[in-house]
Amino acid sequence: MSMLRTREQLAAHLTDRLSHLPYAAHDARQLVLHVCGCTQEAFICAPDAPVTFDGWHRAVRLAERRAGHEPLAYLLGVREFYGRSFFVNRSVLIPRPETEHLVEHALPFVDDQSLIVDVGTGSGAIAITLAAQTGRPAVGTDRSRRALRVARRNADRHNLPLTFRYGHLLDAIHPHDTYNHSRAVIVANLPYLSHDMFASSPKEVREWEPTVALISDANDGLDLYRELMDQLHIHRHTLPKDRVLLFEIDPRQQHAATKMARDLAPHATRTMRTDLAGCPRVVVLENV
Repeated sequence: MSMLRTREQLAAHLTDRLSHLPYAAHDARQLVLHVCGCTQEAFICAPDAPVTFDGWHRAVRLAERRAGHEPLAYLLGVREFYGRSFFVNRSVLIPRPETEHLVEHALPFVDDQSLIVDVGTGSGAIAITLAAQTGRPAVGTDRSRRALRVARRNADRHNLPLTFRYGHLLDAIHPHDTYNHSRAVIVANLPYLSHDMFASSPKEVREWEPTVALISDANDGLDLYRELMDQLHIHRHTLPKDRVLLFEIDPRQQHAATKMARDLAPHATRTMRTDLAGCPRVVVLENV
């Protein structure tokens, strides 16, 4: 190989190293863009642009980590969600495209008197997106201080003065957080995998993402949602009287989640919303 090595040559080299992965060419291209600090358009326009010696070897090192199934988002330090870029590290779950459906279904419930409450906020992607889309205030809670540091960093990244509280589910909400709001739009993407569901997850999920953000219990995976719904009753005098709860599930939990909602919120209006594939994905409880 000549001393002058190009972006295109680097992409080909990394693709070969990642050939055992299903999206080798895509991942290789993303690593090249990352180390070269260029856009997709810049790569297409100048594939023969030279890559520095340090850049080449940095990309190779990242590719070796990706070959071991470390998620691309952790290697790049960012993940796109609802058209925005969010910082991520191993302290938080990587935002998923399917979670964008939770945002989509929550947006129509947010009015000019609403407070957005994101329970188990993680990276803050849901709270930040809803606040950015609606201009309404949001509070995110999490029992991981490391996750809250990531969420605050992302709020600063998008110039949004959100409130983040350390604590378990709704126990973290302060009474003055809800002052002067007549509606609470509560969204939750809590850990909802059972142990069996986690065991069947892809290797890069099992070995790299925080298990505390994935696994709920050994039964049906819905115990944290049961606890959240119990807390809605416990904190009913702190929260606004008009409450809407939306939470994400795995499609395999449709029947268990429907029964849980019926048993724990018998007076609420219940709706199951689907994702683009037509799979049950978001439970909506109005007047909960």
